[in-house]
Formats: sequence, C-alpha cells, structure tokens
Amino acid sequence: MLCGACIALPTLAFTQEAEVAGTPIPLRIAAGPASEPMFAAAGIVANIVSNPPGGPACPASAICGPPGVVGEARSTASAIANIESLATGENETAFVEGDVLWQAYNGFGRFAGKPLGDLRALSVLYTKTVFLIVRAGGGIPDIAGLRRKTVALGDLDDPHFHIVSAILGQHGVRERDLTLVHLGTDSAASALAHGEVDAAIMVAPTLPQAFRDIAERLPLRLLPVETGAVQALLRQQPYLIEVEIGDLAEGRRRTSGLALPVLWVTTQRLPPQIGYGLIRSLQAPANQEAMAQALPQGSAIAAREELTRSPIPLHIGAARWSEEASGVVR
Repeated sequence: MLCGACIALPTLAFTQEAEVAGTPIPLRIAAGPASEPMFAAAGIVANIVSNPPGGPACPASAICGPPGVVGEARSTASAIANIESLATGENETAFVEGDVLWQAYNGFGRFAGKPLGDLRALSVLYTKTVFLIVRAGGGIPDIAGLRRKTVALGDLDDPHFHIVSAILGQHGVRERDLTLVHLGTDSAASALAHGEVDAAIMVAPTLPQAFRDIAERLPLRLLPVETGAVQALLRQQPYLIEVEIGDLAEGRRRTSGLALPVLWVTTQRLPPQIGYGLIRSLQAPANQEAMAQALPQGSAIAAREELTRSPIPLHIGAARWSEEASGVVR
C-alpha cells in the first residue's frame, strides 16, 4: 500500500517558470516495503537530490539536485505496485528490478497485453547476482551436475525463480530434475553446511554473510554459468547483465555469472532538465559515499559504464548526462 500519511504535492507536470517562482517540485520514489533494502536506499537518494525552495544554499563541495525538487521515499507493496504507481502518476519515479521493468515496458507477464511504453530509465543503481553455491569436493562440478540433487531455493514465491529456471535450463536441468526445498538465507546456509541439501541458489546484491561465515570453516564454491549459456540468456532476457564472481574455494579466481540490475525509473512525463539534474547530482563524487551507504550491505554502486545498461530506453535527460560524462555529445 502507498503510504497514507504522505502529503499530496502537485504533479510533476510543471513548467520552468514554476522553478523560478519557488514552487516545490515533488519527486516521489516508489520503493517497495519499508522493511526492504530498496526503501532505505530510496530515502538516501531522496535526500541527495532534494533542493527545496528556501532551503540552505548548495555547498560548494556538492552538486545538489534540480532547484525546487523535494524528494520523498514512499512505501509500496511490491515492484509491481511501483510500476503501477508510475503509470497512474501517483509517484514520479521508482526503484524496480530489470525483469519487472522489461515485462512492464513490453507487456509481458503481469503486464500482458498492457505495455507501458511511457516508462524510461534514469540509471542502474546496483545489481543482484545469481549465486549457485555448493560444497567444494561435493561431487557437483558444474550446473549440469545438479540433476537429481536437493537444492535450497529461497522462498516459495521467489520473484526471481524464472531467472534461476532459465539458467538451469540452459545447462539441461529442469525443475522436475531437482528436489527443491524453499528456505530462507540462514536456513539454506545451515542446511548446506550440514549436508541436508546439495546446493543453494540465492539472488542477492552480494553473497549473503551466512554463506561467507560457513566458507571460513567449510570449503564452498560457486558454480559458473557456462559462456554459451550466458550469451544465450543475454539474448533471451536482455535485462540480465554478465558479471564475474569470486570462487570461494579458489581464492582470487573469478568465474562467470549473471546479475539482475536494480534501476531508478520514471516516465517520459518527467521534464528533461529534471532527469538530467537528478543523475548529475546522484553521480557527483561528493554524493557517492552517501549513495554507497544507502545500498544493501556488501553491494557496490553500478560502475559508470553500467549506468546505461538498461533493458528499456533511457530518459532523455539521463541520456544527455551520460553523453556528456562519456565525452560524446551530439
């Protein structure tokens, strides 16, 4: 549910004259349940980009958001609700995972027959990696080796199961080939350590601490996604990003994997100068430390080259900032 206590400000269908006149410009960020990491991150982003009328002058060491902008993180029920609130104009921006965004823009899944072509991406914020974790020396050399094994796979209603299923399928493993056990993170880590499951699959910004703790006393390893499977999945599901992940059993060695981006999104109704100013402020070096603290523990801010890796078109203002930042201005 959207927060009922939030003050209703005017819509973002404003003019440049409103900025000059000192009218507050609402920038509401739909960010999912208040208990989730994305909501906390949205609160920090709202603070970074806020530059309200009559507020203190922007410090020389910082780049503030567009004049007049008043940022606000808003609680919603889910990523689906985030997208729907953009479509209705209830919120101006939202944090959304790439798969939900792709479905909404193209009219797939929950949005079947109702594509929201007005959606635009502002920036990739961070990524969630798919971790396939086994015990080192446990007789499972690769993803294909998971056939006929018992696998812990998050909650029963895990919204990312379709991604996991696609990765398994590219290695010849079907859902019916596995004995699936739905466990929370800590329970899955414990079950793997005690041999109650053969593998655990987690989708998270970083390898959960529970598995890191176990790896200190019991060798674990991360199964790589084969190169051919990576390329096939990137074609089939263009919201995915290829990443490298560390192999827990082999120190500094890196192995291939796939990640799901979390994006800050809006619609074409957001004026170009506001979109430009938001990303300019968010990417200012002086604001990056605050942004890093806003992200889920252990995750990293998306590198500048990843900012435009969006499954849908960029907002015109964000695209302009990206061009200038890369030195390519048309």
